[in-house]
Amino acid sequence: MNTKRLEQLNALLEKRPEDPFLWHAKGLELARAGAWSDALPLYQKAVALDEYHVGTYYHLGKAYEELDQLEAARDTYQKGIAIATALGDHHAKGELQTVLMLVEDDLEE
Repeated sequence: MNTKRLEQLNALLEKRPEDPFLWHAKGLELARAGAWSDALPLYQKAVALDEYHVGTYYHLGKAYEELDQLEAARDTYQKGIAIATALGDHHAKGELQTVLMLVEDDLEE
């Protein structure tokens, strides 16, 4: 885990606590270190601040998957697909549809 980057993000969050990208970025740092349970609420905060921050849905769903919360992952990917569709973001929609299929397969097993 890059502690210097985390310190920088924490300092920025003190100044701009309503910036969803900063919460997302801090979640990425923690996820890279495998700290999924710490990353999860940061991704949740990012989408709570801006539900149209479509890039976070992939990472939020992945955190749920890593924590073996597959139903929550499925629901997150579905919501992200709806947001991406509304925004016309075909790339994000495609990525989310792919991971959704994989989660749905896991849920059927």
